[in-house]
Amino acid sequence: MAKASEMKRSHAKTLRAARRSAEVRPKPVKKLVDTLRPREMQCALLAAHGLLNKEIAFALGISAHVVRDYFHAIYQRTGIRTRCELVARYVREVEK
Repeated sequence: MAKASEMKRSHAKTLRAARRSAEVRPKPVKKLVDTLRPREMQCALLAAHGLLNKEIAFALGISAHVVRDYFHAIYQRTGIRTRCELVARYVREVEK
């Protein structure tokens, strides 16, 4: 029986350590102006005005795939998950 109790304690320690390492700690939030590159800011501005990727691409003279890649980079760098969240944050921070 001693082995079973030791195994339980060892397992409990392992679980506690795993929980501590898996804790999600929020990243410090930087302003979009400090985080985004100029072309990404242009894409965010046009998205805030309600343009689709194709329309943004036409306005900037680039392909829609590049616009999609810009948004993907924005989401990765800022932790933003959706276009709606990006637009809300852009309006709140930039267009005061």
